Order: sequence, then C-alpha cells, then structure tokens
Amino acid sequence: MEIQQRWWLRPNFVDEQDNFVLGNSVLEGEKLYQNIFSHHQPASYLVSALVQNTLKTNNILMLIKYHRFFVFGWSMGWWLLMILCFGGWIFGPMIILETVKIIYLGNLFLAESLVLLPIIFVGLWLIDNKNNNYGSAFLLGIITAFCGLTLAPLWPVLILVIVTFWWRWKDKRIVAMIIGALFLIGLIASKVDILGYFENAIYINKNYYLSIASKIPLSKTLIFSFLTPFLYIINQNKMMEILIIKIMVGIFLIAELIYGKKNWKGALQIYLILALLNLRNFELERTHYGGFHLMIWIGWLILISFWLIRKINTKHLRLLILFPAIVLLMIINKQIREKNDLIDDFEIYYSRIFNMSQAIKVSATENDRLLSMPDEVLGYWKTGVKVAGKYLFFYKWMETVPGMRQEQINSFSSLPEYLILKSSEGLPVEQYLTKYQRFSYRGEKMEFYIEKNKWKKMEEKVKEKVVYYGFEAIDD
Repeated sequence: MEIQQRWWLRPNFVDEQDNFVLGNSVLEGEKLYQNIFSHHQPASYLVSALVQNTLKTNNILMLIKYHRFFVFGWSMGWWLLMILCFGGWIFGPMIILETVKIIYLGNLFLAESLVLLPIIFVGLWLIDNKNNNYGSAFLLGIITAFCGLTLAPLWPVLILVIVTFWWRWKDKRIVAMIIGALFLIGLIASKVDILGYFENAIYINKNYYLSIASKIPLSKTLIFSFLTPFLYIINQNKMMEILIIKIMVGIFLIAELIYGKKNWKGALQIYLILALLNLRNFELERTHYGGFHLMIWIGWLILISFWLIRKINTKHLRLLILFPAIVLLMIINKQIREKNDLIDDFEIYYSRIFNMSQAIKVSATENDRLLSMPDEVLGYWKTGVKVAGKYLFFYKWMETVPGMRQEQINSFSSLPEYLILKSSEGLPVEQYLTKYQRFSYRGEKMEFYIEKNKWKKMEEKVKEKVVYYGFEAIDD
C-alpha cells in the first residue's frame, strides 16, 4: 500500500486516459462506438464510468488517484477471493506479482490491469479441477464474459477454457455458464452501439489494426508464444524485477517437467494457457509502455509456478523459492527507499496538459470543439469541450482504414476552435494551421493553437486568464 501511495501519479499513459474520457461520455448519456471511435473492448470504459459516478471529481489528479486506487482495491478483492477458493499459498505469488507488476504499468487503470486476476482465477479454477455447481458455473460465465469484453487478445485462451469446461461437464452446468455470460453481455450491450462495436472493435481490428500491430505472420506468432519462457530467460534487461521473473521462469520449467511426468495432459493444458496469453508481445526485454501487454503472461507464470510446486511436493524445488524471495525483498526495499515528490511528478507528467486544459476551459463556449493529435486525450475530460470529428486519438495505422484519413482532414478543415497538435501523423494539414494562433508555454513553443478569429474576438479579461496559465501568443 505504501508503494502504491508513492507511485500513484506515475506515469502518464494515453490508454488509461482513453478509459476516463469514454467512461465520462457514458455518464453523459452517449453510447460507446456511436459518435467516438474506439477499437478497444467496452468493459474498461464502463468500469471507469462506475468509478467516476461513485467518486465524483473535476480534478485531474483526483481522477487519476481514484482510478489507480480502485485498481489496488480491485486487485485486493480478487486476491482475497483466490485465497478463500484456493488456500493460503496464494500469499506468496500475491506479494511477488503485486511488486513486479509496476514495471508493466499494473498500477494503472488499464484493461490489462482489470483482467489480470480474473483470468488467472478462471485458469486456476480450471486446472485445479474444482467441484462446480450451477452457482459457480454462472459466476465463471460472468467472469469469462468480463475478460472477453475487456481485452480482445484473451479470446483464444477464453475459447480454450470454455471448450474445456464444456468437455469436462457435458451437463446443464455449461448452460448456467452461458447464462452468466449472457447476463453480463446484456448489461454491457445496453451501453453500446452494437453496429458501431462490430465495425470498430471487430472489423477494423481484424482487417487493419492487427496487420499493423503484428509484425510477423500468425504461424510464427504461435511458435513464438510457445517459446516465450525460453526466450524470456535470455532477454538483456537487467532490472531486478526482470531477474525475479527469470527465476520464476526457471522454476516453472523445472516444475512443469516434473509435473508432466505424472500428468502430461494437465501439464499440456497449463502450457497451452501460458502460450495463448502472449500472442502480441515480442520484445521481451521491454517494460512500461513497451511491455505492458506481457503483464498477464507474467501473472499466470508466477501463480502457476507456485501451484505446480504444491502439486509435485518436492522439497528441493520448494527451496528454490528462496531465491526470488531474496530478490523480492531487495526490490521492496529499493521501492520504499526511493524518494519521489508528488509535486515533481505532477510537473513532469501532467502540468502541461493541465494548464492547456485550464486555458481552454476558461475561454471556451458551449459549441466550441477540440481536435487533438495524436493522443493528448485527457484535455477532453478536463475541459468538457466536444471532440472535433470522431477520433480522440489518431495514429499512423488509422490512415490505412478507408475513410478515416479523409474524415480527420475534414475535421481540420472545419476549423475547430482549439488544436493540440503534437504530430499531424503525416496528414496534409499545414494549410489549415495558417488560420490558427499558436502559443508558447513558459517561454517554449508549444503544440497549442486557438483559431485566429476566436482569439481576436476574445475579451481581454479572458485572454488574461489564458496568459495566467503560462501561454503567450507567438508568431509561428
């Protein structure tokens, strides 16, 4: 908890802020995928809406704090459930995973953070061969639906889980599981534009985003996913957190081999789940922004390693746990001793967008619009100004989708009152920028623009408020 308290402002990440903005749009009565584009699954937006509706604030810092502390409480709730269902041995992997997941942004309000423990719970329930009644089957249906509607890359492993349960039960419990899944799907569907969902989160993902995001063919991706434990050991990152994961990989491989001699089907099932949890992260030495997709793979690796150690009951293998425990103590000591200042964190990560948002808020009128590229989305939440067009963010890959490029150019040509333009992502928009007044921020040229006619007509007392937040009109 102390580590969480010290890290709650770090870092600034667009995927998290996308959840805030679209969660807020739900509270304003909009349906997801109807007016604003998103290729992500809907559940994380709706959870953010619940957080924002419960813990109301108009302050960026409190917004971030509430969501990140929700993630902490959410995790503790799942850990408690797993301890009740599987036993006290869960404490060991809990301490390790909660410590190392920070380097994979596991403390942020991300889809990966929300499904990390639910998908592990389902996997443990499957391999532990728990006794199932209709109530537990119904609950498993809700959890699997939640995971699938939060993070699409989990679909392959969820299909494996569902098929395995169906094969194992072959009775009405599978019906109870389906009813549980449909119950949650129905609740979420009431907040979603269904046609928009299939176009944005299914069709565009399948036909455009995946071909850009995946740099290697599907066949090689599958091979790589099965080799991930072996490749992880030889990655060059020297962080202590990576060292502890490498040790856990070694323990897992030894334990999996021993367990496989007794139960090869169970060992194969465990390894299949592990492989299917890494179908998208190929640069294993990367962490933070570049490696957060690996978080769920690492979580399953750690939990299942402890499970295997219990099952094979080998004294010498249990002693190996001392090695990650020693490194873990070093990491915790380092994190607790590390000095950080919340004021400095705010200045580094949020002061610029906070002050831009304030400058917009004090000068905007009801019908004004904001266009931000490529991904400075937090301003939409803070200002309440509507999106110019339909894209909160606009990346290079989106130009390949028919119509998207022209739609974004049209948004520029409509001359929205405010621009936050860190990059035009190759769009030919220079002709429109001549119609905007550019600003410096604390003496440095900034990516902040106000439409010239609006700026000229603005009352002097309003201009003074813009200047108060550190902005000054400059000749570009």
